[in-house]
Amino acid sequence: MAQPLLPRLSSFGQFLEISSTAWVIEIWRASSPVMKSVYCGKRGSRTARARRPVECVAVPSCSSMDALAIITQNSKRGLAQRSGVHESSSVGYQEGTMRTENSAGRIIGVLIIIQMALGVMVNFVLEAPLFGQPGFLVNAVHYSRQLGVAVLLGLLTEALWLGIAVTAFPMFYRYSRTLTLWFTALAVVVLASAVVENAAVMSMVSLSEAYSKANAADRGQIEAIRSVVAAARNWPHFLSRMLDGCIIFVFYAVLYRSALIPRALAGFGLIAAVLQVSGVSMPLFGGDVVFPLLAPLGVIQLAVSVWLMVRGFRPFFAVAG
Repeated sequence: MAQPLLPRLSSFGQFLEISSTAWVIEIWRASSPVMKSVYCGKRGSRTARARRPVECVAVPSCSSMDALAIITQNSKRGLAQRSGVHESSSVGYQEGTMRTENSAGRIIGVLIIIQMALGVMVNFVLEAPLFGQPGFLVNAVHYSRQLGVAVLLGLLTEALWLGIAVTAFPMFYRYSRTLTLWFTALAVVVLASAVVENAAVMSMVSLSEAYSKANAADRGQIEAIRSVVAAARNWPHFLSRMLDGCIIFVFYAVLYRSALIPRALAGFGLIAAVLQVSGVSMPLFGGDVVFPLLAPLGVIQLAVSVWLMVRGFRPFFAVAG
């Protein structure tokens, strides 16, 4: 069976490279001995011979087909080496990205746990004197330091949303730019609303101090504005909790779209966020906060934080694949 004149080539560019090299070899073999001797430095000045970088190597007597086969083999070897370098660099980039996403997921999981613990401590422990009998006018002055700590921890609790947004921004931005920008903007708004709420808490402490120093006549005037000062704290508090539900909804929306965590967890988080906003918004319509509607969000936040601390985010390349 007749052998093919040319070996199988991988691309048209490789064919052009091999063909041009073969023509150079043919021209070299056909050139006169005088030209070869001049190129090798056998003739010419002594300076020219001294400047030649390497010794002249004789070209073996071979056909153009043999030279073409040798060139093809060397070209294939070079392509294999270059592809191996690209594959190793790509694998290294993927491994680095996976490590970054896993570490970011664990950081966010820890921040969520800290946020939950601080929220319970501030609202149900440190700020308890504001709501106990006989009321904040009498109690707040005796717990002024405790309430000051509550204010600082309350600001820190809401500031953690900004930390979560900054940590998750590089990953979230790959999947949904709009939702990522909304998440970051809501983190700033939540922190601003926390400043308003906690400033009102300190106003309650100041009013309690004035009440403790006032005489009987002045106390009557202070008691008249008691409900106004309390409302100045309560309404920003309810709005802040609603904003918390909104930012949690966007957080789980990005996670559901990107599948960085199991979508079952993200979907349950979306439902829990809607229930939380519904329960906290009841005072806006003349009702009371429906605390049972807040329980699903606490459960899913705890589950997701544990998942992130143990597993981190799913690798970007695995999700894309």
